[in-house]
Amino acid sequence: MPRSLLDFLALSLPLFAQGTNSTIAGHITDQAGVSVANAKVFIQNEAAGVKREAVSNANGQYVAYALPSGARRITTQ
Repeated sequence: MPRSLLDFLALSLPLFAQGTNSTIAGHITDQAGVSVANAKVFIQNEAAGVKREAVSNANGQYVAYALPSGARRITTQ
């Protein structure tokens, strides 16, 4: 195999690695089904010791990024 091809393959391997983080998206509504804006959303992964906070937008939607995989507890305020 030509040297340049070996170099290319060796440098490209890290590009194919998969991350272990995930994203959660949701929609906050009240008991009547109306979207709740500016609700604080708390996401906790107790096993990994990770806590994240998100805030719902005007349509009640939120997104939390870079969460480690595993069981989570999600609460709102």
